[in-house]
Amino acid sequence: MVTVSGLTTASYATITVHTSKLGLPNGSNTLTYHSARVETSDTVITNCNQLLAIDDFESGKTKDYTLGNDIDCSAVTNFTPIGQDPEGWNGAYFRGIFDGKGHTISGIHINSDSYAGLFGSITDTTIRNVNLRNGSINATSGSDVGSIVGFAFNSSLENVSSDLVITAPTSWGVGGLAGYIESEPDGLQFGSVSNSYFTGQVTGSTSTGGIVGALDIYEGHSYTIRKSYSDAIVLGDNDIGGIAGSTNIGGASSDHDDSKALFVDTYSRSTVQATNNGAGGIIGNACSYTNPNNNKTTTEIDSSYSSGNVFAAISGAGGIIGQITCNNSSSNNEYKITNSFVAGRVETDSVHFAYGLIGGVSWHDGVDTFDFSNNVVDDSKAVVNGLATYYSDDTTKIVRTASTDPNYFFGNQSNAPLNTWDFDNVWGAHATDYPTFLAGPAVVDLHSAENNSAIRIVQKGCDAIDTSSSSKESSLSVQDPAYAYPTGLVGFTMSGCDSTVAIRATFSGSFDLSKVVIRKYNSLNHSFTTLTSANSGLVISTGTLNGNPALQVNYNITDNGPLDEDATIGKIKDPSGPALIIASVPNTGFGAKI
Repeated sequence: MVTVSGLTTASYATITVHTSKLGLPNGSNTLTYHSARVETSDTVITNCNQLLAIDDFESGKTKDYTLGNDIDCSAVTNFTPIGQDPEGWNGAYFRGIFDGKGHTISGIHINSDSYAGLFGSITDTTIRNVNLRNGSINATSGSDVGSIVGFAFNSSLENVSSDLVITAPTSWGVGGLAGYIESEPDGLQFGSVSNSYFTGQVTGSTSTGGIVGALDIYEGHSYTIRKSYSDAIVLGDNDIGGIAGSTNIGGASSDHDDSKALFVDTYSRSTVQATNNGAGGIIGNACSYTNPNNNKTTTEIDSSYSSGNVFAAISGAGGIIGQITCNNSSSNNEYKITNSFVAGRVETDSVHFAYGLIGGVSWHDGVDTFDFSNNVVDDSKAVVNGLATYYSDDTTKIVRTASTDPNYFFGNQSNAPLNTWDFDNVWGAHATDYPTFLAGPAVVDLHSAENNSAIRIVQKGCDAIDTSSSSKESSLSVQDPAYAYPTGLVGFTMSGCDSTVAIRATFSGSFDLSKVVIRKYNSLNHSFTTLTSANSGLVISTGTLNGNPALQVNYNITDNGPLDEDATIGKIKDPSGPALIIASVPNTGFGAKI
């Protein structure tokens, strides 16, 4: 018998959130988040009316929801955000898990002010595996506007996407996916946006970004944006970024540990425009503010790039960061840009503060640390002033790809900084284009239907994984009684496939390799097949997933071969496999399971 480990039940403490934000008038309103998970329900949503009927917070309860299919909300004139409280903080926020299971919600149209999005406000929540298409958000005032969520407190977004048009020209905290993300003491210490992207248009006033508008991190906390990108139009007045409009770190009243905002494996192809100050390819304005305990704050961008046009009408245009401001009395702040490149036009209307990496630095006491290494700037795009960075930096390479090496960033993994990137698991190289992620079209992250443990499917050989799902063996029309399925089964369909496709499935947990058998379920004839090295090139090994022990399964599928259930050339359907089976000797007894 094998025990799957590493699973925990989330717990929550009673905390108080102050709703004042940097750049806005101070407020005295507070919102108390009630204590531990008391009750959990798991509801399947299959239509827009059910989506609108999702309950907001009820004292002590956590609600979990999944989508059972794609949903069309185009018949709803004005969609009311889930967890929105139009009268102020009266506890109407959402807390729980919302898993779209890879499905799409289309036609959402929202006319609102603050806390506008599919979710108006969430706390201690994970939203994952959902796509928003062909919708819009219009906000005439207020703050916290994003297509997936307006305000997210100590929460994460995983494998989400949107192409919505978001128009909030007078609002603060406007993002393609999330308007305002806050990570504060006494809540979860680590959150993230991962495997997500935005391809629409977003217009805000201050702190407007392609992924998140404003990211606030209090002392002792860290927040990561990884394997995410924007390919959009991002417009506003001040602090406008291809990934984040602004990052703000610090500001605790008691002693806490160090804090960090980390952007790793991200890119922006977005057009970024600020009518005033602060436009950055990745971050519009990076801010480390009053830090009474002198704990270290770090803003770090690693293995990332910007290839879109970046423009600030007055000053502070940077290929990576538009400007660094508001360091106040704090003196232990670090800004790192490593293994990254800029390949877009960076300019201002004035002759000041337009640079390849950072557009400008102000309001600091001169003792901050700046760490730049292994960065590359393509100044053939006419970067104003033609400088690599605001500070002297001998490690930043200047290239003119239009004249000297037009393919410097294309299909060449030996050129800096690409020689440090992970092209096996994260990035895909293209002979005629900048690198893109394996994530999205080539990678899907799921959670086991049996125990909610993490599962990752990676494919090489198809243009995209079109659908993916996780199921329980007990839900199949025919069971496999000789084996146990502690993590259930996964299925997927793929398109644009070569004749042979390589699949790597990683299942989070601890497993005894001597008792692992991989089985595929055929939904057409309701039979099970054991995968072997002979029929699929099967290789089983241990590995890690999200830092936890995991089982790694590698095998091949041939288009129209015995493992493919779709007869269309170029399409592969593997509806319930690979199936992870844990067994000793197959038991042929009636209904017996190991």
